[in-house]
Amino acid sequence: MTPVWDLALRKRLDAGGSRFELDLSLRSDAQRVVLFGPSGAGKTQALRMIAGISRPDRGRVAVAGRVLYDSAAGISLPARERRMGMVFQDYALFPHLTVRQNIAFGLRRGWLNPRRGERAPDVERWIEALRLQAV
Repeated sequence: MTPVWDLALRKRLDAGGSRFELDLSLRSDAQRVVLFGPSGAGKTQALRMIAGISRPDRGRVAVAGRVLYDSAAGISLPARERRMGMVFQDYALFPHLTVRQNIAFGLRRGWLNPRRGERAPDVERWIEALRLQAV
């Protein structure tokens, strides 16, 4: 069976005498995969390569059997053809809003400020789906 996520990413970045090497391999049947680690570990860089915003030096990105990038086969779909989205960790969230309010904002059209403490069914569904309940 083809895994949902089939990733092999290699990227080397050199800047100002410093070097960072990312070497990520992942195969999973999970619908959701979480990348976590300390600042500077390469999480954002990996997401950028999966989404097609940045290009690996070599490797492979296949999602649900669809090859998005394969350096050996010469495949590199542009970001607009990958049908993926990416939420940046700082710039897409409102620090003055709660988690529920940030989710509610994303579910609404327009620039309405979500009500404080909103418990709309759609918001609660996403809180549960993303496992963001308070512990």
